Amino acid sequence: MIIDIKEDVNRLFFNVAPYSIEGKVTLKLIKESSNKEIEFDLTPEIITDRFIKVLHSFNELEVGKYKYELFNNEVKIDSGFITVVGESKKVAKERATEVRKVIDGRKK
Repeated sequence: MIIDIKEDVNRLFFNVAPYSIEGKVTLKLIKESSNKEIEFDLTPEIITDRFIKVLHSFNELEVGKYKYELFNNEVKIDSGFITVVGESKKVAKERATEVRKVIDGRKK
């Protein structure tokens, strides 16, 4: 699953079968590089027997890889990994290279 922090609202879908979801769910994120934990209380937009759809803004997250756990009434419903993207990356400047003659298949 991917979260783009540049987006105002991210749509996330979670597998909830065979559980029935009532009310809010708690999304617990654990950053792999630092073990920093963050929790979000989310209200599902769509609830079916098999999945839920959640709309939320995750602008406060740092770019990286997170392990997630989804809870409803303190029961773990789903878990997996989420990648957070959205940071603009700096592009290295192209360096000038020397032009060499190729003679007999070898550079001179």
